[in-house]
Amino acid sequence: MVALTAMTATVLVLQLVVQGAAFRVQAQRIGSFASSPTRLSRASPGAFVMTSTQPTTAPPPAKPAAKPSEPEGDDVPALPMDKIDDRIIVGTGSDAHAVLDGIAHEVTVTARRPDGALVLGVRLDSGDSPAFVKSLGNLDIDRYVGAARFKRWWMGPIYGTNGRFVPVETQFLLARLPGAADRPGPDRFVFFMPLVDGGFRSTLGGNVATGRLGLRVSSGDEEVRAHAVDRCLVVAAAADPYEAVHRGFRAAADELEGSFTLREDKAVPASHDWFGWCTWDACYSKVDPNIVLSGVESLTSAGFPPRSVIIDDGWQSVCVPGVGMACDPSASVDTTDHDEREERDGSGFSLSKLGGDLVATFYRRVIEPAPYDSPVARFWRWLTKGPLKGQLLSFFDGQTDFSKALVSFQANRKFRGANGQLDLAALVRKLKDEAGVRSVLCWHALSGYWSGVAPDSKEMSHLNPHWRSPKPTMDLLAVEPAIAWDAAGLRGAGALDLDAIDAFYDGLHGFLKRSGVDGVKVDAQSGLGPFGAGHGVGAPAYVREVVRAMERSAARHFTGPEGAVQCIDCMCHSTENLLAYAQTSVIRAADDFYPKDVASHAAHLQHVAFNSLFLGELGACDWDMFQSKHPSAEIHAAARAVGGCPVYVSDEPGRHDASVLAKVVLPGGAVLRAKHAGRPTRDCMFNDVANDGRTALKIWNRNDHTGVVAAFNVQGSEWSRRLRRYVRMSEAPDVRACASPADVPGLKPAPGADDRFAVYGHQSGAVHVLSGREHTPPRPLGAMEFEVFTVSPVRAVVTKDGDRAEWAPIGLVGLFNSGGAVRGVNGGKGRHTASVRAVRGGPFALYASRAPRAVRVDGERGPFDYDEARQVVTVQLPPSPRDRAGDLALEGPEEADVELEF
Repeated sequence: MVALTAMTATVLVLQLVVQGAAFRVQAQRIGSFASSPTRLSRASPGAFVMTSTQPTTAPPPAKPAAKPSEPEGDDVPALPMDKIDDRIIVGTGSDAHAVLDGIAHEVTVTARRPDGALVLGVRLDSGDSPAFVKSLGNLDIDRYVGAARFKRWWMGPIYGTNGRFVPVETQFLLARLPGAADRPGPDRFVFFMPLVDGGFRSTLGGNVATGRLGLRVSSGDEEVRAHAVDRCLVVAAAADPYEAVHRGFRAAADELEGSFTLREDKAVPASHDWFGWCTWDACYSKVDPNIVLSGVESLTSAGFPPRSVIIDDGWQSVCVPGVGMACDPSASVDTTDHDEREERDGSGFSLSKLGGDLVATFYRRVIEPAPYDSPVARFWRWLTKGPLKGQLLSFFDGQTDFSKALVSFQANRKFRGANGQLDLAALVRKLKDEAGVRSVLCWHALSGYWSGVAPDSKEMSHLNPHWRSPKPTMDLLAVEPAIAWDAAGLRGAGALDLDAIDAFYDGLHGFLKRSGVDGVKVDAQSGLGPFGAGHGVGAPAYVREVVRAMERSAARHFTGPEGAVQCIDCMCHSTENLLAYAQTSVIRAADDFYPKDVASHAAHLQHVAFNSLFLGELGACDWDMFQSKHPSAEIHAAARAVGGCPVYVSDEPGRHDASVLAKVVLPGGAVLRAKHAGRPTRDCMFNDVANDGRTALKIWNRNDHTGVVAAFNVQGSEWSRRLRRYVRMSEAPDVRACASPADVPGLKPAPGADDRFAVYGHQSGAVHVLSGREHTPPRPLGAMEFEVFTVSPVRAVVTKDGDRAEWAPIGLVGLFNSGGAVRGVNGGKGRHTASVRAVRGGPFALYASRAPRAVRVDGERGPFDYDEARQVVTVQLPPSPRDRAGDLALEGPEEADVELEF
């Protein structure tokens, strides 16, 4: 410890000397990258490797039985766009605008699509290269919003006004063009989508020195070189931002045929509509069968039976390979329980366990923010490869799971009937037969476990696992320098040849299937790219082959009756992974829910919404679990209600807040899930809702007959790309938020009715009747406060006395997404009546401009309440005896016919 403290003091002195230079290096990082080819370095995340010179080819994905409807139609006109000389021009004549000006001559148009989208490629003047950066010129726009990786696993939103500060590893960029007072017509939006073409992956990054946007193309392997890459970037334009994004993804899917499929071409698992429970934050990797049963029984007793259960990390047989013991199931060790941040993603670790609080503080304040090529980081890397290597490896081996590797397909001792507990198969049977659980998923890493497959495992020897060291690109190291000194970076990871990978997944998924498990959560996916060098195909092609093998196996073992593959893709935000999903349809939208990291919660809401703007084109977005007893539980629940995502919690047994759960879960365990991925509304889409001090995050979605808009104050917290952690920047200012029917694209007036909508505020209880472009009165929101609005088209009937009565269904007002309970709307059985098909589950409300004469439920006249001041009719629709008993039928919660007579 004395020696370690001395070294810490030495490094601290060095840091004080070079601190200014280090931050200057960081500011110059993007510019230097934009002028030099990518170089590879020996460092790695925890993942396993498979080697082969002959990649397999995936079969075409099967079409789903039914396609989800799209939020936008074909009525949004395509904007004329073309590359003329060194510019990309949007519009014609006096309406023309050069969105890019000064494009390098090596960047050429390789396809012009009927919808107006362009596909750009790169062709070198001479020779070939494994990586090249070419200028896209000056980006002349009003503002952009995009998504760039901030960890190896995850991407997050970025905002700006030009190309200068676009960070490396930017994967999607949506720009709003400047408006002009004398220019007629709608707004114009341009979407830039870098592609993955064969063995080469493209991204965007700005040049600080020149201010120009760069197109960055790399194979991730010095031995895989090219003279030309034909499909590097899709550019799509439309008068609607959502349509611009959709057309860009459709163009990419068409041009990269067989690479990935869009959400509209894939079925979504039925479990998305059921309430769920995940073991992770409830017990971390200490999970065992008794805890699983206790968690399910506890929620059921509280009145919220989980119908879907995820058994997260902690069930597998693992060990630390290569440390002097033969790894077999009988010698396997249990996983380690520790702080959730280090446990989940390895982006940081508690060095206080290694050398005390001084070392931990020094690491967090000095090493973690240091740019990869700064003197501080270089000296730290020397320490980790030399004087500190043994201590760091001992720390990883004893205090984390990141150095552990898989030793068996079988479950570990906790799930083999040890100490009187159930084995995995018996646990799954009990959950389904006695607890009413419909779906059980189990966690595993894409590589098997954090450090892959143990090379000295007797049971895995038929797969011939071996050690391999990874080689991340310099761009990835710029995003997360700690990759150079994590467990796999110091020791390597257990690798399989590519010709063994199908057998590997078949063995793993086959065991789970035989145990009655219904699907998998496949984690740690975007750590695989750095292991792609050395296979002769390029890292992106290598990752695609592994993802496809996983999907083939998941489809064989876990396809549900609705035709969807029961698989959650997680920690997967590299386009190497995202643009390889041909069959799986559920994608985690953002970094984890971290119960102990106060600064992360506002940022989590920002990230899930803005990432879903892009990821919602690829699959159904999963906004992660939360805890109902957490101080931020209610705002997380409101976000899930508008997110179009599954609703599941990670409550510890006995720690539940029924008042929160009752706003997102129906009796019987169903949820009112909106139809699409929740996305930012147009009025906040290009604003930094965490930093600008004035803008609320607003998210919209649609139900079958209503819209939903939620407004959140998430100001004051963000992920700091400089400090590489979530930070609270200041006391969050109040913001003012309102809602409009125009916030919900595709929500149209009722057939034959006026352009009028009833807008109901869940928190306030107020109802405002607005035209399509009007707004509710602005409402102040304090830090982490929110409001959820239901937007319902107004209809009209003629009363018996010949007057006109307006009405609109609001839904189950006890739930945040009240309008999700409206399943059908019509004029009623007579000309003086209005009728709604509604989900049972509590008080059901409707806007009515006058009190009805009578209200009938399933034909029976009954009591109702009419609030004349708010013009709201409320009728009680209690849960059916079946739902009250927690018996969720396959067709979902029971419904009732509600008829108003005027």
